[in-house]
Amino acid sequence: LAVDYGSTTILMQLVDLNSGTVIAEEKVVNGQVAYGTDILTRITYCLEDPAHPQDLQKATVETFHQLFERLTGETGIEVNKLPVMIVSGNTTMIHLLMKYPVERLAKAPFCPETLDEIETEIAGVKTYIMPGISAFVGADVLAGLLAVESLTKQKEGYRLLIDLGTNAELVLY
Repeated sequence: LAVDYGSTTILMQLVDLNSGTVIAEEKVVNGQVAYGTDILTRITYCLEDPAHPQDLQKATVETFHQLFERLTGETGIEVNKLPVMIVSGNTTMIHLLMKYPVERLAKAPFCPETLDEIETEIAGVKTYIMPGISAFVGADVLAGLLAVESLTKQKEGYRLLIDLGTNAELVLY
């Protein structure tokens, strides 16, 4: 499973690791929108009460389950039998998923708990969360850069990645 864990939408793709072919794809609105439509509102929500990060993680896991059910129904493949789920998302979304403290993301100098890759289990599925680049350049941008590199035949010159999500990013390299 490849997961784009966005602040507005969560997209899951079931990918054949041998061929790279996308077998099935589903997306839904991220259940966290019930707690705020943007990242700053969700950070504020977490800061209001120590129990609130649990609400956001629970909303995410419930959304993942919803996507698992759709993919299982579509393909007949049992999600918990898959070898790995790979998740990319911005740094704040990863903090919310892992219930890491978000206080240091709320004000300068914006220091994340970690930017490292994370190996965990989510909803019974072995999960690898991609590393981030900085406090507000997350694993979603890294995944995009890796995709651009793998898709282009260009050996020299510039490339441009445009991520037009809730918090749009542009990377020229």
